[in-house]
Amino acid sequence: MGEEASQFCNARKEKCVIYLADLAHNYASKGPYTFPVNIGYVASYAKKLYCENVEIKLFKFPLELINAVKSKQPDIVGFSNYIWNLDLNNNLSSWLKSLPEETVTVFGGPDYPVSYEESRRYFEERPNLDFYVLNQGERGFANIIERYFQCNSLEEMKKTPIDNCSFYDKANDRIILPENYRFIENLEEIPSPYLAGIMDEFFGSNLIPLIETNRGCPYSCAYCAWGKSSQKKIFTFPLERVKQEIEYIAKRTKEVNLLMIGDANFGIFERDVEIAKFLRHIRDTYNYPRDIFVAWAKGSPHRIIEMIEILGDMVGVASTLGSFQSMDLEVMANIKRANMKPEDFKKIRDYLAKKGISTSSELILGLPGETKESHLKALKTMFNQNASSIVCYNLIMLGGSELNSDESRKKFDFKAKYRLIDGGFGRYGEVTAIEHQEVVLSTSTMTMEEILYFRPIHFLIQFLWNYKYYATLISFLKNEGINPVDFISEIVSKKESAPAPVKKLLDDFIKDSYGEWFDTREKLVEHYSQTENFEFISKGGFGKLNYRYIYRFLLECKHDFDDYLFDIARDILKKEKKFDESKKEQLDNLLKYTRNVFIDFSENLDKLDTERIAELKYDIPRWEKEAFKGNLPDYAGNIKLKFTLPDEQIKKLKELFKQFQGEDINQTLRKMVEYMNEKDLFYLVNYTKDLYKENNKNE
Repeated sequence: MGEEASQFCNARKEKCVIYLADLAHNYASKGPYTFPVNIGYVASYAKKLYCENVEIKLFKFPLELINAVKSKQPDIVGFSNYIWNLDLNNNLSSWLKSLPEETVTVFGGPDYPVSYEESRRYFEERPNLDFYVLNQGERGFANIIERYFQCNSLEEMKKTPIDNCSFYDKANDRIILPENYRFIENLEEIPSPYLAGIMDEFFGSNLIPLIETNRGCPYSCAYCAWGKSSQKKIFTFPLERVKQEIEYIAKRTKEVNLLMIGDANFGIFERDVEIAKFLRHIRDTYNYPRDIFVAWAKGSPHRIIEMIEILGDMVGVASTLGSFQSMDLEVMANIKRANMKPEDFKKIRDYLAKKGISTSSELILGLPGETKESHLKALKTMFNQNASSIVCYNLIMLGGSELNSDESRKKFDFKAKYRLIDGGFGRYGEVTAIEHQEVVLSTSTMTMEEILYFRPIHFLIQFLWNYKYYATLISFLKNEGINPVDFISEIVSKKESAPAPVKKLLDDFIKDSYGEWFDTREKLVEHYSQTENFEFISKGGFGKLNYRYIYRFLLECKHDFDDYLFDIARDILKKEKKFDESKKEQLDNLLKYTRNVFIDFSENLDKLDTERIAELKYDIPRWEKEAFKGNLPDYAGNIKLKFTLPDEQIKKLKELFKQFQGEDINQTLRKMVEYMNEKDLFYLVNYTKDLYKENNKNE
């Protein structure tokens, strides 16, 4: 089409100026955000077809786009559209339509509704949106460019259907759907935006490089749009090209040391082993990436183990393994999902535990058919299966997903409310945007009170277990036959007996878990648009409750919280008739270890203790290294430990602090940890002298 494009250029003009935007809010938050490689693919494909007939520029942040439009108004603006920028894209489209010259507005992404009537409503709510590109973006957007060149006006562009696109025919009050939809199955058709130099401008920023080795998902989970948008197919990029992209990125990345792999199921193909080997080679050659983010495939445990063995210490930052979502068979049928086999999960989990590698497993609360009892059972089962991290979400009504349809809402009696997205707001010149999540808070099988009952439970699982702040205490209780869910439930139910600062924070958390919701998105926008409220959230007053309260506890009352948790642990052991002087000594040692290993982020990073010394009666580090097997008395021995912060760790903490620094230290820390390796949150522990061995060396 590149050679033929000039035939379309006589209708308007010879060159079409195009701005492509994968926008993220940077008004109050600095991320973490990824390279806009999605619009990079669209740009590289359009340039391949239309060559010198198109002038394309990419944008990641709103104000940069606004300033560029003021400098040179484009003919077409394409927006990558999803939950984190829906209001921003809509309001920018309205602003574009207010300008004197005509600009064609195009959205693309998985947010598009499922049914015809919902599509009509979608366009009615967005009167300044001209076209929506369905599923893959490259071919649909190229078709819009072709139509632009063929027509003299926007009205003329909408006279007949456009392949791979949908739009609203206002004159006839109808949605125009494509007569044909063609996937690009051979992804080699799409030039690499990295190797073409299109992404070069984003190196040197704090954006995280993102690559795809394949595209699509073979599953049809009803809460997700990934499988639907690819018709349950997976298409692969050429292997040698993937390798070239990885090396290209490694040679140019300066500000960050993380690589995100955007595959839905990394490890699903045999060739992924070769990609893992190449990643290891690149890390050894360029010292990049330090960490990788991946979502592992559900099957092929032997392959995943082989890949993790190859990748070694690169694995661990929020890598997802065992996304169960639910463990109830009725729920799984309702959401059209099959989980990883328990024996496969156990095989991989046991292997990872031996390697000291932590991954996350997921559950979603509010799925159709889930009950309070079944979710409690699932949480306990995950702990019984020794899941190293249990990430719990509430069901979000994602655009384009089957559960977000009118039919599903009625069938499962979903009742949802709205809350602000953390950092999802900003004022950029003439444009203000406030993003929301629509979250299910009751279903035909769960009341709102039952769903919100789990908010503090989920929070404490993330705080105490996932982030490992109290993993030793949790593991100690597990070995005594006490499920962590029962311990965590006691923490919440006994809060009236907690020290005053701890009780206040627990009360505040529960109050906020009820108070963050709005009945409509209009009420949410109205509330946060008010000057006082907007200023409050701009200074970090709002955020994801889990992240915000983890750092409230750590910054405001860490020692009181320590004491309260260990008091609850003693009470449970007494209740179970398992407490004696030996258990008291073990808990005292665990408390001492916990207080020494934690980095006190309330201190200036330049003034942190770089070394601490502590003597213990149990070899807690060895117990921890051996995945808490056996009881703590099996590790008895007088030891002296040195807790240190190596220069490299301090350097990374300072880099991350600078990367995400905002007005509020709580906000800065909660952004830092989203992409930190959990080991960077703690002191490095070494033995200075093993007094037990020295005293018994002649035995």
